[in-house]
Amino acid sequence: MKSRDEGQPRICIITSPRPKAGIIPLSNLVDVLYSLSSYLYVITGNDAAEVLKERGYICGCSLTIRAQSNIIFEIIQYIFLQLRISYRVLSIINRVDMFVFFEGECLLLPLLVARIFGKYTILSLAASVPNWVDSEKNPSRVFRMMKFLELCNYRFSHRIVLFSTQLIKDWHLEEYESKISIAHNHFLDLEEFGVGKGGAKREHLLGYVGRFGAEKGAMNLARSIPELQKHFSQGRFLIGGSGPLAENMIEAIGKDNLGRVSMPGWINHQDLPEYLKELRLLILPSYTEGLPNIMLEAMACGAVVLATPVGAISDYIKDNETGFLLQDNSPRCIIENAIRALESPELDRIAGNARSLVEREFSYEVAVKSWQSALECIEG
Repeated sequence: MKSRDEGQPRICIITSPRPKAGIIPLSNLVDVLYSLSSYLYVITGNDAAEVLKERGYICGCSLTIRAQSNIIFEIIQYIFLQLRISYRVLSIINRVDMFVFFEGECLLLPLLVARIFGKYTILSLAASVPNWVDSEKNPSRVFRMMKFLELCNYRFSHRIVLFSTQLIKDWHLEEYESKISIAHNHFLDLEEFGVGKGGAKREHLLGYVGRFGAEKGAMNLARSIPELQKHFSQGRFLIGGSGPLAENMIEAIGKDNLGRVSMPGWINHQDLPEYLKELRLLILPSYTEGLPNIMLEAMACGAVVLATPVGAISDYIKDNETGFLLQDNSPRCIIENAIRALESPELDRIAGNARSLVEREFSYEVAVKSWQSALECIEG
């Protein structure tokens, strides 16, 4: 890591207690900002407490919350969470110059506390409320409340950090464009995420790794698999992950078709490279994304990516050059484009281009440089 300078800012990263899926993005941000700060404090919780445990040299605290089946209890818990985080902010207020709210776009009370005490505040966004609120679980009133908190934070924060300029339009942030910086905290261990086998030798023809959620287009992919199995009669498929739609996906795939579908459940990050090195085509039919780690990890491992052009994906996936793009994420479109990709005579060349792009754009040094520019904007 880059050496630290006492003249650098003292930073606190705040994020809501996070599940396993959020550990790697937070871990990367911690490593990047550690080298850009003279003091770093992290407020997180749940599975993401591992980030602090693995880095004993970083100060911080872990706040745990439990899943609630009742929406009223969930709202009450969220209010208390904001109070608990605000208390922690007050306890370190004199030790910190700026607060980075990482995917904490609805943590209004802690942000206001930081501002009242004259501290710089930065929102680092990987999603916007409309992109991740589950409308089936949360009534419209809850959605409106979360959106209100998000809009307040956009207004009161000093700086907003996005992965791509494309997200300004996607998330309707044009009003705040003057205080937006572009930076990412994505970097890979390119030895761990090595290329592995050549494409033709890979065990799994195509697959998906991620959350089984509506926003990921997971059901559309599941509905496309029976037809893809007919077309690729000898092909094997990998569906890795977990989430609320797991049973629905199994039903859509069909029990008669599961013989050629490997469903290992949630894949631990340390095991992920071995799965990706066996995969020829990774399909990401998402309705919304920021800059998905799994896309970059697949590209590094030599798996070609087929994805919807949402979020920052189209900044890096160029059709027939570094991957393939879906026109939409309907089952029919997935089927047609998966066939187009897998039958392309340029597949190995595209995989090589994708690997080169990741080597060039997603090193630790590049991530540090992009965040350094964002911090200089606010310090200036």
